[in-house]
Amino acid sequence: MEAAVARADTAAFFSGQEDAAEGSMSSLPARVAGSIVRGVITFIFATVGTILGAITGGMIGLATESGLVRGAGIGAISGAVVAMEVVDRSMAMWRSDECGIWSVLYVVRA
Repeated sequence: MEAAVARADTAAFFSGQEDAAEGSMSSLPARVAGSIVRGVITFIFATVGTILGAITGGMIGLATESGLVRGAGIGAISGAVVAMEVVDRSMAMWRSDECGIWSVLYVVRA
C-alpha cells in the first residue's frame, strides 16, 4: 500500500500535476523541480540522440553518395527527434496506471 502511495507521489512530482485541494504554494517548488528534472532528462537524451544520429548518419552518408556532412546532419536531427519521443513515451508510461506488460506493448506498438 505504501509503495502505491509513494509511486503516485513520484508520478505527480514528475508530471507537475497534483490534486486541486493540495494546490497551495507548498506544491509550487515540487512542480518546478519536476519540470526542471524533466527538462534535464529530455536535454540529456536529445544530446545523446544527436551525437549517435550524427555518427550513424555520417557513416551511412559515406557508404552512399549523399556525403558525410549531409548524412550526419540528417542523422543528428533524426536522432534528437527519436530521443525526445522516447522521453515523452517513457514519461507517459511512468504516469500510467496500467500494468507493466501493457506499458511495454504501448511503447512497442508506437
